[in-house]
Amino acid sequence: MERLIDIHKADDSEKELLISMWLRRTAYLKEINNPMWNPEQFSLDSLNEKYGNPGYFIGYADGRPFGGFLLIEYDERYWPGRKERAYYFHKFVIDEKFGGQGLSGVILQWVQAYGVRNGKEYIRLDFEEEREYLKKLYYGNGFRKTGVVTDSNGKKITLAEYKIHKSGCLPA
Repeated sequence: MERLIDIHKADDSEKELLISMWLRRTAYLKEINNPMWNPEQFSLDSLNEKYGNPGYFIGYADGRPFGGFLLIEYDERYWPGRKERAYYFHKFVIDEKFGGQGLSGVILQWVQAYGVRNGKEYIRLDFEEEREYLKKLYYGNGFRKTGVVTDSNGKKITLAEYKIHKSGCLPA
């Protein structure tokens, strides 16, 4: 039986669901001694300030919220001066109840198709490459490493992008 997947821009109540997912994931990663995010960043005010009023997106599988992400059109923090038509993908989360079900790839493919529909040339993101799962996920979904930067905490952050083909089609 095929799952019914719906990914769309989040309304205000769904933004609160996303914040709950981010906070649960943050606590879980800290619990397993693999911290990634500071929980203080997860308020609408903080996220809007940091990302300049991003697009909040949420995914549902069979009517149940499973994950989400932010999209912005410019990312001066890690991609300064890059003005190509791009979406910058941030704060990707899959709720722990849905882990290991292939939904991360579903979201990445949806974002790539969304970029095609909206005339973008690239989907860009940044991540810690030593997180092997993320490395496999992003590279396995067509993203290519374009560089490495150091964040304000001294961590190495990998920059990667997915180039949308001129024909507007996704690669096979």
